[in-house]
Amino acid sequence: MIVAIDGPAGSGKSTVARTVAQKLGCLYLDSGAIYRALGLALAGQGIVKEDEVVFNNLSSILERLPLSFDVDEGNLIIRLSGRLLTDELRTPEASNLASVVSQYPEVREFATKIQRKLAFSGCAVVDGRDAATVVFPDACLKIFLTASPEVRAQRRWQEYRRRGQHITFDDVLRDLIERDKRDSSRQCAPMRVAPDAVVIDTSEMSISEVSDYVLSLVKEYCFGNSIRS
Repeated sequence: MIVAIDGPAGSGKSTVARTVAQKLGCLYLDSGAIYRALGLALAGQGIVKEDEVVFNNLSSILERLPLSFDVDEGNLIIRLSGRLLTDELRTPEASNLASVVSQYPEVREFATKIQRKLAFSGCAVVDGRDAATVVFPDACLKIFLTASPEVRAQRRWQEYRRRGQHITFDDVLRDLIERDKRDSSRQCAPMRVAPDAVVIDTSEMSISEVSDYVLSLVKEYCFGNSIRS
């Protein structure tokens, strides 16, 4: 059973997906963490600089990266050169690197292969930007979370502040708008709403409200007697 939750940065998809996965006893598959790890690993080898990838033959390079992706008690575990990646994946730098490398077909194909391998071992709740449209088009439930740019930037800014990362609200808003533009206009797997997705505007909803609503949809779409199209 796969539940796919897409949406732009700051829409609440990661927190909602994690909460729903815990309540269902499923794997929470954070696709954003996979792309951030790939961005950090490629940058560490000098392959990503500023806003571009400066190396050819990406496919073979990706296969040789010292990254490992495993599942432990329903959580995604990522290691780089044997070192567990945690807080490094939640920095503005990692977010920007993820946005840069995710534009490349080779990177997206590699990340898609990882997600499918991890998720098909059982039930999973997956969040991303193309989880419902490309990675898991046959998911039993597809969700697209959204919110206004200002609300999303406020959420992301507060998240950075809680982690002790110093960045202004205006910088977060600017980066978020630029990220939206890159994600929705890229040629390979652009962020878009799946035709059969349920769209939820979270601007004025709490995480618990959104999570409860998604859980009710899981019961209807994945466990109900009938599934709406």
